[in-house]
Amino acid sequence: MTMSELPPVWLLDVDGVVNATASRGDRTVWPLEAWHRDEVTDLDGDVYPVLYADPVLNFLRVVHERGAAEVRWHTTWQHSAPQRLAAALGLPDWPVAVAPEFTDKHDSGYEESGWVPVGARWWKLGAAVRVGEQEGRRLVWTDDDLNAERRWPGSELREYLKRADLLAVSPPSNVGLTPKNLRTVAAFLDL
Repeated sequence: MTMSELPPVWLLDVDGVVNATASRGDRTVWPLEAWHRDEVTDLDGDVYPVLYADPVLNFLRVVHERGAAEVRWHTTWQHSAPQRLAAALGLPDWPVAVAPEFTDKHDSGYEESGWVPVGARWWKLGAAVRVGEQEGRRLVWTDDDLNAERRWPGSELREYLKRADLLAVSPPSNVGLTPKNLRTVAAFLDL
């Protein structure tokens, strides 16, 4: 199988995408009975609240089962995503995107006090560039920080997101992926 025949890669963030950051589910996005709250202990022993919606997890499973995309975790959860979070949510243990730019789970690109850019290149951009330029694959990239990152002056991300072979989806952090977001991804993946 040539690179052009391979399915797209999906770089999947966790917090603000799969894990909504709100304190409870939003019934204007998904029915209340579709929302679930849990706690997941990462590989460092830290416990995090997780708020997720069944339709999002079901969609991810369908994408995986149909081979519509090669999903890769691209998150500060790093190896805690496939080893801890995936099992808790009933998701496959997809690989973690190669991101040597990531140095620590607290290296989100921002400081605790607010949105302060560490540099013009966001640590997550490198993996996306490698998918498109080195692997020659189409890319779905879901990350709640994409819109904020593209606004920084001099950001390489803004130019990179203009690629025709890339679908960038930046859901609202408080609810994560929405029905509209999933329809957009489904159309890109021909589901």
